[in-house]
Amino acid sequence: MGEPRSWGEPHQWLEKAERFLGTGRLALRHRDYESAVSRAYYAVLGALNAVVPQLADVDSHRGSLQQAARWNRRYTGLRAAGVLRGRRDLHGSLERLWEWRNLADYELAKTSRERALEALGFAERVVMAAKEWQQ
Repeated sequence: MGEPRSWGEPHQWLEKAERFLGTGRLALRHRDYESAVSRAYYAVLGALNAVVPQLADVDSHRGSLQQAARWNRRYTGLRAAGVLRGRRDLHGSLERLWEWRNLADYELAKTSRERALEALGFAERVVMAAKEWQQ
């Protein structure tokens, strides 16, 4: 069995989320749209880890997104992030971003610049909302 997971502090997760955003922006400038979407997804996951400590006990990405959506129903901290186009709520947006990340990371289909921009914009809003929640 592996080492126990070290959860860390919320500010550490936010720092990681911001690093992933920076990497995503760099990938976008280099027209690597798949990497931009992937880094956007992981930036969102980092921001969620900062504000939803219950995610430490979740073993899957999809489970983390579902737990974060449940948390968002009880508290309003991440609602300021808005939603992805065509989605009604945070949960739908997180599911969509997860789908985009899977396509970007595991399929040969090309990711569009527009999708990468939308993913990074959403990630930026989630990270900003998480930072505001921490203050």
